[in-house]
Amino acid sequence: MVLIVDDEDDIIQVLRRWLEREGYSCRSCHSGEEALSILEREDIGIVVTDWHILGLDGIELTRSIRARHQSGKPYVVLTTGDASMAVVQRAFDAGVDDFIRKPMDGAEIVSRFNAACRVLDLEERLAHDARVEAERGLHRGVVRELSEVVATLAHDLRTPLGTMRMTARSIRHRVDDESTELVGLADRMERIAAQMSETLDDVLAAFVQDDGSAEAWTDFDLAQEARRAVEMLAVAIGETVQVVVATTEFPMRGNPFGMRRLVLNLMNNALRHAKPSRVEVNFHVQHERDWGWLEIQDDGEGIDPGLLPHLGEPLRLTSSSVRKEYFVSGAGLGLTICRRICASHGGRMVIASGRDRGTRVRVWFRLMESAPVRDSEFAPLETEVLE
Repeated sequence: MVLIVDDEDDIIQVLRRWLEREGYSCRSCHSGEEALSILEREDIGIVVTDWHILGLDGIELTRSIRARHQSGKPYVVLTTGDASMAVVQRAFDAGVDDFIRKPMDGAEIVSRFNAACRVLDLEERLAHDARVEAERGLHRGVVRELSEVVATLAHDLRTPLGTMRMTARSIRHRVDDESTELVGLADRMERIAAQMSETLDDVLAAFVQDDGSAEAWTDFDLAQEARRAVEMLAVAIGETVQVVVATTEFPMRGNPFGMRRLVLNLMNNALRHAKPSRVEVNFHVQHERDWGWLEIQDDGEGIDPGLLPHLGEPLRLTSSSVRKEYFVSGAGLGLTICRRICASHGGRMVIASGRDRGTRVRVWFRLMESAPVRDSEFAPLETEVLE
């Protein structure tokens, strides 16, 4: 919205005609006091004011605007017939953003206003990014403190879970196979303990750095590990979903169990949340085998663009730091684990998605690292909105 402040109706009409023809919405008034009143009630992006108006002049109006509005909005354009450098300096000292000399030209006015809109858009994006980064920093601080609690609880839970599984197996071997009820209870107890242990492993992988991954570092075929991950998810793959894994071999050096888990988590996310009819897993080598990437693409519903900036951090999408309309099922541990695995292979992740455009996750990594990379805890995660 543009507010035109001038005590000459002819000037107001000319400016309105030029600007409205270019798609700008305009308000107008004749005095500085009236302009301040409008600014208190309405969201005005740009104010164009003549220097010599009724009551408060353009310079005084600008000072009042800057005193009341600490951000860059509204953008203030001052018009005057006085072209002296002293006048120009005084205008900018008062907080004017742009200065246009009279007589005015329609093409120049439109160009200046288009530039003003670009400045306002940039300021808004920077302010938004700063808010997001501040929230993210606060969230990460909480997660770091939570990690210590998780490590302690995991240590305390491993022993009783192991005991529970061993007890279930012992009962299962000792009872008569005809004791159907006891056999069923023992099997159920063992399954529950196994599921709880897997959940505990996921939580640990998301919150606590795994320093033992170097022991699993070896040469392996990533395509084979990807096919194993798909086999493990066979029960979750519906009859209407087609999963295609590239048949080519893809040799690399790294942690085969970690990379299989990475594929498992990304595939599971696609199957659970995207409702796809087809999921493809592909591989590619670049830069003379220094780098490669794994790509998992689905044709599902896609990810809400508002969610993309919050992906990849544990508990981020289920915390009060994100607006309620973004609350989703799951705690975000799967992508967090993927970022850890990717980081250990010296890589980065790129997620591109859009509503009804599907999702493409590309994981870049170094192909022949001799040992886990310790440069960072989490791999960089970039996102892109598919239009």
